[in-house]
Amino acid sequence: MSDANVEDAGNEEDEDTESTNESVDPTSKLPNETLLVIFRHALPPSWVMGYASSLAPFPQKIWSADIQTKLCIMGVCKTWHRLGLEFLYENVMLRSLGQLAAFMRTLEARPELAALMRRLEICYPVLRGYTALHSTEADKIFELCPRLTHFVFNSHLIAGGHRAPAHPPAFPAIAGVCLALTNLDIGDNVEYPVVLPALVQLCQTLQSLSLPLPDNYGYSHPTLTFARLENLRIAVMSGSRVSAAYWVCPGLQQLVIRPCGSTATEVYHALARTFLAAYGATVVALTVCPLNVSWPESLPLPFQDLSAQCPALQCLGISEYAVNAEPPLCHSTVASLNIFRSGSRPGLPLDGEFERLQSRFPALRACRYVQNGAAFPPMTRGGPGGPDGVSSIVKDTPDEYDLPLGPWLTVLWSEEFPEDDESDDSNYVFTSEEEWCSEDGSEEHPDQCWEYYSDGERKHSPSSGATSEDEFDSELERDEALTIFEHILHGALPEEEDFDDNVERDGSDKSSGYFQ
Repeated sequence: MSDANVEDAGNEEDEDTESTNESVDPTSKLPNETLLVIFRHALPPSWVMGYASSLAPFPQKIWSADIQTKLCIMGVCKTWHRLGLEFLYENVMLRSLGQLAAFMRTLEARPELAALMRRLEICYPVLRGYTALHSTEADKIFELCPRLTHFVFNSHLIAGGHRAPAHPPAFPAIAGVCLALTNLDIGDNVEYPVVLPALVQLCQTLQSLSLPLPDNYGYSHPTLTFARLENLRIAVMSGSRVSAAYWVCPGLQQLVIRPCGSTATEVYHALARTFLAAYGATVVALTVCPLNVSWPESLPLPFQDLSAQCPALQCLGISEYAVNAEPPLCHSTVASLNIFRSGSRPGLPLDGEFERLQSRFPALRACRYVQNGAAFPPMTRGGPGGPDGVSSIVKDTPDEYDLPLGPWLTVLWSEEFPEDDESDDSNYVFTSEEEWCSEDGSEEHPDQCWEYYSDGERKHSPSSGATSEDEFDSELERDEALTIFEHILHGALPEEEDFDDNVERDGSDKSSGYFQ
């Protein structure tokens, strides 16, 4: 065979090998950016993730499926592993203190992973013996992850029983840290004084904020000017107060008002009206979530003065009963209308309904009826220990619906905790709207108050039942918490004597270990 023929045969063999490799891995020549787009389409949509553990029928398993899909992608090859790290760490939810400890250990060992972080959600209960661990580990978050833009905080106490700590879980320290944070979500179970120092430092840069409307502004509450805030979502509770003197939102455009817990109808409506009178002038999109999801509101929310309170309004979401109140609700600039109803006919308006609505909303271009349950936005996830024992968002689901707890809470809740006494809100007698509007904080409850300090310290003096931390057992260290966490991952808690052992840990790479 001549040299030319040998060379031709070699070229044909190389071409066959290349063709075989391409058939085995057709993604080998795709740009990394294209692969990332493909990978993201394999994950649950973001809106599903928002509802995953807060509204039936979406179970918490959706979050586990999301993590498992990401880990499967990372296990294919080195290239996919490198790309998978980006979306694995850009959006993280921590559901236990053991996860937090493992997560901080990973970021300390591999700081390059912290640069990938964009959104972090903390949603776990804190038991006796874990408060110091929570504070120590959480205080490292913003120092290790300065590129975080979205932070969700819903760390809460297990209500009742001898395991409840004396003080609420602390918000991560942000003093002296240059943050890129623009989105902050505070869960329904978080006390307002816990996050107030953070709001003082972040109010000039926040663009999106969700939090429960406070019931106590304190004696020395500073004026918070949210200069860049455009999106605000508030949860109204039975004891909430509105004070325009403490919050200033000059550029607010999107507002969501929703009920939380056992809020009396009159109280919810009065607070909604008062809040709109204070902050509705610049609002373009407004959603007032229905008070209940399984039965009609006893009193419709009168919005006859909506045109004066929200003159720039374009998108409105409101209950069917408020729309049909007398005198009729009207607005000259509303172009999109979502009407929440408890009936079985969601969808587009029937013949004649749109024309009837258009006579009261002359700028109306789109309208739809949606189920009451869809009124709830994908807020922060609730958790056991709230006013009703479960997330307020699922409080009206059927009795047989059992909120999934996952392996961590299943173990923690294996011991029965005494239930809280039923709320007295059902016996409340409404008096006037002025009762719910605070001007200077003078009406605050004298039996449970706190003072704000600029250095972030807070004094809290409960009226009764205060328990010193000295009465509790010793606090857990990181290694002990990690030992418990690893045993829980395998389905069993360690024996008590295991805590006395000095467990040596290897230094191997566990960049995704806390996700297991």
